[in-house]
Amino acid sequence: MYDLLNTQITKFNERLNMNEKLQEEFDGVVRTIQIEVTDGPTYYTILENKQAGELKEGAMDDPDILISSDDATFRGLINKEISPIKAFLITKKLKIDASLEDKLRLRKFFE
Repeated sequence: MYDLLNTQITKFNERLNMNEKLQEEFDGVVRTIQIEVTDGPTYYTILENKQAGELKEGAMDDPDILISSDDATFRGLINKEISPIKAFLITKKLKIDASLEDKLRLRKFFE
């Protein structure tokens, strides 16, 4: 799972670097993000300076964004076999604890 999530972070950062409109959307945004794989490890990263930082294993105290799901759902999201909307609203296998604004920004991560 670490490699898949890390690859997704790299793709996200590349999109940010190449898209001025996306850069504007993330200008000044600083967020701590924790990713809990319910049947696996927990990871975290820090989003700042229009980039998601290195993915690290472990938990954070009081993250700004908490994303939780099982391994299969994360893989489905990353491989585009399931949409974030379906995982979040329909199957309820994806849980996101964040502000509405952060939830809307987060969808960019899975594009």
